[in-house]
Amino acid sequence: MITRPRTCILYILAFVAAGYGMCARPAISRGSDGPSGIAKLFDLGAKSTPPAVAAAKDQYEQLRRVHPKDPRIDYAFGLVLVNQHKYRDALPLLSRYLDSGKRAPNEYLIKIWAELQDRKVVGALEDMAMLSRQFPRAAAAEPDPAFCEIASFLGAAFGYLDLVRPDGADGKLKSQKRNEVLAQLGAKYLPAFDEGRNIVVARLDELQTERKSKEEQVTAAAEKRLEQDKSVLEGARTTVAAQQETIQSSAESLQDAQRELAVIQQQLSTLSQDRARLSAQIIALQAQSSQFIASINNSSANSSGINGFNRGLGPSPLTPQVAQLQSVAMALAGLNKQAFNIDRQMLTLQNRATALVAKGAKESETVAQSEEVVRKTSKQAKAIEKKLRRPETTTKSRAVMTPKMASLATYIPFPYDEERERVLDWFAR
Repeated sequence: MITRPRTCILYILAFVAAGYGMCARPAISRGSDGPSGIAKLFDLGAKSTPPAVAAAKDQYEQLRRVHPKDPRIDYAFGLVLVNQHKYRDALPLLSRYLDSGKRAPNEYLIKIWAELQDRKVVGALEDMAMLSRQFPRAAAAEPDPAFCEIASFLGAAFGYLDLVRPDGADGKLKSQKRNEVLAQLGAKYLPAFDEGRNIVVARLDELQTERKSKEEQVTAAAEKRLEQDKSVLEGARTTVAAQQETIQSSAESLQDAQRELAVIQQQLSTLSQDRARLSAQIIALQAQSSQFIASINNSSANSSGINGFNRGLGPSPLTPQVAQLQSVAMALAGLNKQAFNIDRQMLTLQNRATALVAKGAKESETVAQSEEVVRKTSKQAKAIEKKLRRPETTTKSRAVMTPKMASLATYIPFPYDEERERVLDWFAR
């Protein structure tokens, strides 16, 4: 089964009941911060926030002042510190407790766990070798379940050092201590040791498979994004090319409109000059016509009797003046016709000029809009090209350990709650 390292501490109580120093421990009365004080210490130690760490330390110091000679308080606070990830602070307390008398073999596991977490691998190897020497030497029909749990823990610890933290200790020293442990365990507990190690192997393989699957998903997603980026880049290039064609076409249309407008403006200038001359001629003829009409009217008044007397006898004396008036009228009509034609041409040219100005404004706006699209799209294309030029980085599955894969608790969880109940039972007794 792949469960022994998670429950190895649970057998401590069996060892204690079997006589590993239980009767030698001084009792703490139920008053004076007895079991309730220890329970409070553990409750505070359930969190690792700075206020919880400080509060747990204050509670420990209060317990020590009341019971300065009870090493179990050191052990309880050592558990709290390990749970709060204060391994360096916990190790002296655990060592002081373990050195104060004969202790149950299982109680050394907490210290070994803290040493592995604190990278004190040499100390952990020494403690594991020392612990293996406590295994029973007498031949028995069946292995002791409690020592099987310890053997499983040792197997998991060596598996962790071999597979997860291979560079954590000198290989020669690690091999020496492993051989020493295996020699002390003997054939009876070797299967439990192998089972603990296999737990690490299976868990690590599971994590590696999981990470490989995630890496494949990441790779597939990256390839998908790459194809999308290439498609977006191609679209951006197509857009830029189309907008550049639009800019060129609009610019040419704008130039044509400007050239035509310049010609029209020149024609309008010429026609305006011609129209001014015609206007002057028309005014002059109109004045001349008015003079002729006035002269004819005067002559007609003076010679009305004579004209009546001579009516039908010969040409009227007004005939030359009328002929001159008619000639002026005909010239004036011709000039007015020319003026009308010039006005019509000018109106047509002015309408065309207005249309050309509107067309020029539209083409200018089109050019400006296309240039803005080209600017933004070119910027986007450059960013994508830069992204595509970046070298792809791949992570090999076994080359780098993730924090989860490197954590000791991934393979040998720290049994804070179980050990808390066991220690509370000490003080309750």
